[in-house]
Amino acid sequence: MSESKIAVASLTVSALSFFLSAGVSAIALRNSRMSEVNLLATLREDWKDLNRSWHRSILTVNGPGDYYSYADQDLCDEYDTYIARLASGELTEEEGAILSRPWIEAINDVVSFFGIVATYVLRGQISAQNAYVIFGAEVARRSKIVRELLDEEPSGRFPGSQPAKFSDEETSAGAWWQDQRMHAGQYGGRNQRILCLQDIIWSQAARLQDLYMYEIEAAARIKREHGSGSRARNRVRRLCRQLGGSYLTSLRLQWQLTNSEVVRPDLNSGTFVYDFDPDSEVPEDLRITRWRRLSIFAKDL
Repeated sequence: MSESKIAVASLTVSALSFFLSAGVSAIALRNSRMSEVNLLATLREDWKDLNRSWHRSILTVNGPGDYYSYADQDLCDEYDTYIARLASGELTEEEGAILSRPWIEAINDVVSFFGIVATYVLRGQISAQNAYVIFGAEVARRSKIVRELLDEEPSGRFPGSQPAKFSDEETSAGAWWQDQRMHAGQYGGRNQRILCLQDIIWSQAARLQDLYMYEIEAAARIKREHGSGSRARNRVRRLCRQLGGSYLTSLRLQWQLTNSEVVRPDLNSGTFVYDFDPDSEVPEDLRITRWRRLSIFAKDL
């Protein structure tokens, strides 16, 4: 066989191998995307089923008088009755535990679900964008509540280290209730994964401007000046490695988190001013520029 025919045959084999590999990769990518779509649909339904448990959890932190509580009146009345009975001093420990079961189970169910989704995200099975699709801005704006449920932040509802408004009944029931509620946050590893998830959800809400400009700016300032943004990226990198997530997944999530350390121009006006105060602007050092996110991202690599 002549050298030219050998060369043609070799090129043909190489081309066939390339197209075969490309085809296999395309099929694998398509299957991966379909798996994520199916998983996303399942998780959205699961979160919808936990809606009442989520409202119960919010009530235990903020109480029925909170402006942003979306619990219906029946659930608020149930909470008031529950707290009054706990505070009466007439219940034995066993009776108190039985009465508290629906509230404790609600918190445990919500925290457990957060932990499951966090694991999927850190393994790269669900993107940051799709994690946000599951929870939306409602959960993003309740970061403090989630941290209190995990016992990662002093409670502002029951007596603690920070000022709070609570009824006499809640004051009386507070110590017992806090002791019961803390079990939801007893697993340090799960807590860390959930904190990662909360950071990721917030960053996507900031990117989409599903928050007020002043909220985005305040969070960006804290993350930049107090180092919490850097700690969040380091935590993502560590947990991705721990859970077997790929290096690429780790980089994607760390890049995603930089969205919460910059402020984009308002989508309506195209400027860096606040809707409620047109004469006030976002500080220059927080405004997004071509290289600012990259410099934030690169300093922790």
